[in-house]
Amino acid sequence: MKLYLTVLCFIICFCGFAQDTLVLCEKKDPAKEYKIELKKYPVKIISKQNDIYHAFLMDYKDSVLFIRSRDFGRETNQKIKDLFEKATYLADSLNLKSKEVDSLMLTVRKKETELMYSIDTSINISSIKKIKIENRFRPEKKQRVKNVERTSYIALIGTPVVLALSVLFLPPTTLPYIIVPVFSAGVGFAIANLALEKKRLNFKTTWMVKTLIRS
Repeated sequence: MKLYLTVLCFIICFCGFAQDTLVLCEKKDPAKEYKIELKKYPVKIISKQNDIYHAFLMDYKDSVLFIRSRDFGRETNQKIKDLFEKATYLADSLNLKSKEVDSLMLTVRKKETELMYSIDTSINISSIKKIKIENRFRPEKKQRVKNVERTSYIALIGTPVVLALSVLFLPPTTLPYIIVPVFSAGVGFAIANLALEKKRLNFKTTWMVKTLIRS
């Protein structure tokens, strides 16, 4: 009951979240498609005037893309800070269990997204230069991201173990003292690159909107 009342304080409706899908295609070969589910994850939009929008794609109609872009204002940042402080206070005052706290924070994260992405804007497709989508949001890349993350965990756990064994059994001049940290750093670098890698949809020369599939 406590969990229900707590979560009820933070319930949001982020414009329905119906999974409509925007279908893009290559200009030279319309059979080659790329699909973006609307309202599901943020993308980066760069206009031909080099204006940048970090936004959710909300709808598409008559060559106009309707987006909800990120608000970087100080007032919004304060609201987010207050949100987490209130959630922490509620969790402490109600003595919530770990599972209840997880459920509460999941709802708070959704509310945070609503606050962060709150500016409604419309952009004509003809004015868009590029749309970039991070790998972690791309269905075709999710397994690859998971595999690299798994490798990073192994490196993270294995590095101190190998270093400890090296200290015990190998002379100070032995290569593993250098190789292990370098290996760990290399894995970290690979993870960072993979996470930041993006699908670049160039509207100026390569891609165009084909249709919108309503769910």
